[in-house]
Amino acid sequence: MRVLVVEDEVGLAKLVRQGLRTEGMLADVAVTGEDALWMAEAAPYDATGDINRSTSVFVFPNFTVDIIPGPPNMNAGAWFPIDERRTLGTYDYFFSEDVPQKTIEEMIAFNEQVGLEDNGLVESVHAGLESGMVEHGRLLPTSEHLIQHFQRLIYGYLS
Repeated sequence: MRVLVVEDEVGLAKLVRQGLRTEGMLADVAVTGEDALWMAEAAPYDATGDINRSTSVFVFPNFTVDIIPGPPNMNAGAWFPIDERRTLGTYDYFFSEDVPQKTIEEMIAFNEQVGLEDNGLVESVHAGLESGMVEHGRLLPTSEHLIQHFQRLIYGYLS
């Protein structure tokens, strides 16, 4: 799949391109609307048809882009710490013009349901840690690679 990233913040555009390439996609960057129009006409970008695999791109420190299987779609999320116990999460959803409203509502509801399930898991881990039964949290080295990677980024950023 070939993707055109249109973003006027050059650093952010490079990070998104890098994440998409990590997912096995060809990714080009345009930093102006004029460049994007020219590139869209010059290269074989095809935004039609169903998407057949999920893609999630994390842009350090708090931004993600997710594409889920189905009709052309994308959501962008950002998280902002409020305090040591709360985080504000925001999402924007984008769909192709030909996606029916009912499908849009179902896809957003699915994403919200997954978010609620994730919140429940995180809250239960925090409750366990606050109980005092364990000194600190533990990662499962064979399945929590993304968390380990994130913690390394935070450590590098802070040190």
